[in-house]
Amino acid sequence: MIKLDIISGFLGSGKTTLIKKILDFYKNEKVVVIENEFGEIGIDGSIIKKDGLDIIELQNGCICCSMKLKFKDTILKVAKEFNPDRIIIEPTGIAMLSEILSMINNDEIKLNFSINSLVTVIDVINYFDYIESFGEFFEDQIISAKTLLLSKNNLLEDEEIDSVVKSLKSLNENVDIINKDWNDLLIEDLLVDNMKNNINEKYKKIKKFDLISTNMKSISSVSISNLKINETEKIEEIFDDFSNGKYGKILRAKGFLKSVLNNTLEFNYVNGQYNIKESDIKTTSKICIIGSELQKEKLKNIFK
Repeated sequence: MIKLDIISGFLGSGKTTLIKKILDFYKNEKVVVIENEFGEIGIDGSIIKKDGLDIIELQNGCICCSMKLKFKDTILKVAKEFNPDRIIIEPTGIAMLSEILSMINNDEIKLNFSINSLVTVIDVINYFDYIESFGEFFEDQIISAKTLLLSKNNLLEDEEIDSVVKSLKSLNENVDIINKDWNDLLIEDLLVDNMKNNINEKYKKIKKFDLISTNMKSISSVSISNLKINETEKIEEIFDDFSNGKYGKILRAKGFLKSVLNNTLEFNYVNGQYNIKESDIKTTSKICIIGSELQKEKLKNIFK
């Protein structure tokens, strides 16, 4: 049986960073990563790609909505062509985790795969904002998980984290919550034998949401390649403008920038906070922006 590790989490929670840690831990196994990017341009695949690693990118859609058939075909094709020990699945940040479990609960898939872990990464800084803004959709990723891993917890006081944990437990009282510095995180404790019950038992217990909230239906993306900007100060200025609603409500932006010195900068924007750092990744300048009521032409113009 091929093991499946499903790493869920809302936009910008830290899924890709976690997967990089997981790949280091399973370096002696044959692993395939299935990346589901919401935008037209893949960003995360560039970040986690390394020698000998197979990355399958499903772009421009969500596997729990418009890409169900493609996901099933892809995972079966991966099993046949690569015969891996393990497949790591990273759904897009706006995926319904319960729907992904529903797809995996397919008889043909269950013959070849078993779920080894089912983890949702929780951004504690933006947690209450997302609960208020996205309600049942966001809660689905919490209720459907076996383990919740808190991210960015080093940026909050203990009492603030306690409030997040209390809220999480009210939604899923039996979930395992891991709250520790990621530098001290033991991947074997997070993933190995994470699923004690088979997929049928887990699936039966999931609270199903028939409707996605109106707020979620309005989420879209814009992807831009060959950015003409090459100065860090300019991208910082743009990100500062993201917070004032000038271009819509921007939840997430990620990508790469070739600077005036011809080095590569990797940038991440999450709900008003951002960071820019040097990267050794060989790639072109590109950005994917996700949010609601996006002013797409205005966004394209500022980067072009």
